[in-house]
Amino acid sequence: MSTDRVNVDLGVDARRALVDRLTAAGVLGAGWGAAFEAVPRHLFLPPVNWEFVEGRAVVRDRAADPQAWLAGAYRDTPAITQWDDGDQAGGQRDFTSSLSMPTMVALMLRDLDVEQGQRVREVGTGPGFNAALLAHRLGADHVVSVEIDKAVADLARANLAAAGLGGVRVLVGDGADAAMGWGGRADRLIATCSSLVTDVPVAWLDQTAPGGLIVAPTATLFGGGAIPRLQCADGGRSASGRFTGSSDFMRMRQQRYLAPPVDAYLPGDWPGDARQSTTDPGPGGHRRLLARPVRPRHPPAGPLLPARALRADGDVVVLRHRGHLLGDGRLRARRRRVRRAPERAATPVGRDPRRLERLAAGRATRLRAVRADRDRRRRAHGVARRPGPPLEPTCTLTSRTPRPGDPSRGGAGGGGRAARL
Repeated sequence: MSTDRVNVDLGVDARRALVDRLTAAGVLGAGWGAAFEAVPRHLFLPPVNWEFVEGRAVVRDRAADPQAWLAGAYRDTPAITQWDDGDQAGGQRDFTSSLSMPTMVALMLRDLDVEQGQRVREVGTGPGFNAALLAHRLGADHVVSVEIDKAVADLARANLAAAGLGGVRVLVGDGADAAMGWGGRADRLIATCSSLVTDVPVAWLDQTAPGGLIVAPTATLFGGGAIPRLQCADGGRSASGRFTGSSDFMRMRQQRYLAPPVDAYLPGDWPGDARQSTTDPGPGGHRRLLARPVRPRHPPAGPLLPARALRADGDVVVLRHRGHLLGDGRLRARRRRVRRAPERAATPVGRDPRRLERLAAGRATRLRAVRADRDRRRRAHGVARRPGPPLEPTCTLTSRTPRPGDPSRGGAGGGGRAARL
């Protein structure tokens, strides 16, 4: 029996097992089980790929070990399919295209909440597995995918054809370009690459119909990614929603951080041209530092607020850091610890139940005072108390481009665009 025949036969059982695992984990949305069972994931892996296992890239070579290659295709792990934008001499420094782990694919498709007859625009085709699942669910003529790398797009077309879904349109271009895709707007937009949380492509608002959904990973400059699920409103001029979970996707190529080489700012061996110095506080110096009184820049009025105080700003929830209050409170607590250490040693807390009760009662009293002060501040600023978890994050994406005949946006034409989450 040929290797291809063995792969096909084993792939059927592997796909069923993958669907069972995703279902048991509770990440598979309604209607997606049939797609995951029908679309062979191993068809979207090159003969040589690198399975990402516990932070390491493990090479999977189909010619050398076909069973390990096939088993890796149906594990809940991502697989690297391209290094260094396809530069064979790059030395495998950065992975630039991959097949996402099935759990992440299932979660994002569940957030997308597609319905039969809707059109979906995908940004970042990659090997094409995500587009294949969408095409199986909605039909190939209802899916268009945009990939910036021509070599990756060509591979995705071949993979889709091998899976019997060659009708999916795979375009080569910038996924943030409003001209890429259908003549009209899509009902859903999903991105499989992350954008900076401060630079989400606002062109996606023009590409998505009012009431449509955008599911696109975002991240800060140095990591910390999350996936917002945004619903378009205001005639396609804004979108808002909530973060549904964390993520770790490759950055859009237009937004990659190009750091200067280390030699540019640290010449020679460590520490370069910097000067090292050591400060000796002397005997007991650390105690003097802990007990040194520090006055906050703005003395607090009333009870100390926690380090993170909730402030609502429209549809955006902001976590504000009260640094001066945190520093003052910590220093005062440390001063008490230094002064009362002998007393605690003589009477351990664990042997004095009454003291435990007093500590618990005092903490509850302080917590009630903090909450009462927080509610008072909210009422003073006209902010209603939100239901659910107090720190549940939300996000907005707004287009600030003046529209023709819209005096509230500066008249006809002109203006720039900005995006903010």
